[in-house]
Amino acid sequence: MDGVQDPQPRNPTIHPGSVTAGPCYRFRVASRSSSVSGLFPGCIDEVELFRRALTAAEVQSIFNAQCKGKCRISCQAGGFNAIPACWLGHTITNVMVIYNPLPYPQTFNWSLQPLPVGPGCTKPGPTFSPSSGTITIPAWNPGVLNSAVTLPPGFTYGDCSCWRMVISTPDGSQQATCDGSYCLPRPLGFCAAPPTELGVATNLGPGQISFTLEGSGSTPTVLSNPILVFSSPEDEVVSITPLPTQVVPPAGGGTLEIPASFAFPDYDPGRLYSVTLEADLEGTGQYIPLSRGSVTQAVPTTEEDGPITAQRGIGGTIIIKWPDPCGIIEINPNLGNPAGWQQGPVQTSPWSFTPASDDPGQAIRLRK
Repeated sequence: MDGVQDPQPRNPTIHPGSVTAGPCYRFRVASRSSSVSGLFPGCIDEVELFRRALTAAEVQSIFNAQCKGKCRISCQAGGFNAIPACWLGHTITNVMVIYNPLPYPQTFNWSLQPLPVGPGCTKPGPTFSPSSGTITIPAWNPGVLNSAVTLPPGFTYGDCSCWRMVISTPDGSQQATCDGSYCLPRPLGFCAAPPTELGVATNLGPGQISFTLEGSGSTPTVLSNPILVFSSPEDEVVSITPLPTQVVPPAGGGTLEIPASFAFPDYDPGRLYSVTLEADLEGTGQYIPLSRGSVTQAVPTTEEDGPITAQRGIGGTIIIKWPDPCGIIEINPNLGNPAGWQQGPVQTSPWSFTPASDDPGQAIRLRK
């Protein structure tokens, strides 16, 4: 509350049932288990649930954020640290992501700035088209940007070209930067084209992208023990999927398509993950990145508010459906009695029942 540590330890779990688990137990903030009583008379934002106890320094940093908050905007500048040489003769489309953590749509200004030669950057930064612009992103969602890349003259094996992405809100209250690079490590006997579309997985369901390999040599190229490496934005390996041996045809012999499925083990929407195709080209156990595709997770917004529908079933049954399966269905046989509402006998949509022949009817409502 005031940034000063309370010397008296507190136990937040002394109330049994306050953190009851289950799909229809709502996690409530600033209220007791009831949604109609014991409410906090004010506004609370930036609610976050941690899996571990925060350190004193972490708590202090949250307090120090003050009105700027800790739901900061973020970006990912794209790039790939192991592009194949055949990319140099084609237009490279760089995929970038800006994440809007705010509970309302937000417009962002963005720009791409080439970085000079320095540590990890052997060539000047590339140029982009477009190199700046604006984008409006819905609440709690990522915004995807594409820009054509032109690498600097003389870019060859062993080179890296770097840039910086700068984003800000129009009023300048929030700003963020992120860096990217393209590097060319070694020649290959084929071209592994990057996926042209951003791969998207909805919630924790599967997503898919595809790699296209086209031979550039006089003989086929065998990809021994190829793998798909699913990595986080911090280049931490999330999962590795082994593939059967693949053979890239020689030049003029067609292409090889390698589909790549991926799935997020946890919720992390809006951030740019990657799926990298790697293989042991020389049988030495040394895996070489061949191509990389960008992927992200989308959590579609759901409309909890909606009509309760009723339809007649077989044998005179009535089938009641409602949009939120965790909402509380209440019934009242007499609308003239406001205190007559009581919880329905079934709390999982749909609810089917057969009314008695003398049943005068009853009102039904959905309470959040």
